[in-house]
Amino acid sequence: MFSIYTTAFNLEFLKFDYDHSLSNFCKFAGSDGEVVVAIPRLTNDNTYELLLKWRNANKADNLKLFLCNFTPDDPEYDGKLKNFSLQHCNSDNIMIQMDIDEIFILSQKDKWEEYAKFLDCQNNFECFMIPVLEPYGDISEIREDHGVKLKFRMHKVGPKRGVVDFAKLPDGIHHDINLSDGTEIVNEQNQLVKNHKIINEDCYESLDNYLEFLKNDIYTLHLGYLNFEKRVLRNNLFWQKMWSTEAGEEILLPSSVGELNFPTVKHGLIFNLTSI
Repeated sequence: MFSIYTTAFNLEFLKFDYDHSLSNFCKFAGSDGEVVVAIPRLTNDNTYELLLKWRNANKADNLKLFLCNFTPDDPEYDGKLKNFSLQHCNSDNIMIQMDIDEIFILSQKDKWEEYAKFLDCQNNFECFMIPVLEPYGDISEIREDHGVKLKFRMHKVGPKRGVVDFAKLPDGIHHDINLSDGTEIVNEQNQLVKNHKIINEDCYESLDNYLEFLKNDIYTLHLGYLNFEKRVLRNNLFWQKMWSTEAGEEILLPSSVGELNFPTVKHGLIFNLTSI
């Protein structure tokens, strides 16, 4: 069984397509799994009420909503939200962390279950790093300069989410955002847990090898760059300030659509976005 855990805030304010993602998560989890959502009380809109209404309208009995008190002036805000969600999961399950702008390929669930069974029997590592495909401006394209992207996605019960120890800055408050996004899967000493990359090593050298690998294995979709206008809105209204808070210095993110103009290539993978 799977516990899919995520976070939700400013859903209307930042124009997230939460209907698509939550429907995808709940279908993937199934009736024997769960989708756990951490929602901060201080948000720019009525996110909790929106999700409560969505759960009732969709009869999503496996969707579980939890309110928390973390605020975005905390440099570890993102990690604390994810960890809060994780700690409210059923401890009998295999855990999968997803963001509200990500989705599964539902037809791949059987293979996810195979990986989960293998992980459950492992003593050498606690976490699988899973590839992420990031459509860029168009569902059929990705950035040409993006190589292999992996996330600490699926793991056993026990670890937590937070800033990895080697990324902490001397002030003990902020962290190096080039070394940590603040949400790594770590132990109680904030050290990375042992993990395993499911992707072949030769994929690190070639985008073609990476895409060929994904034709026959599992991955998730990150839809955060599918709509450039929405991405710029989120950068300007939230992420630029959040990343600056994490780093303890001003971080500049793309603030106009023109700044997101990078060469793209066709990824060649086949999936129907409307069916997942």
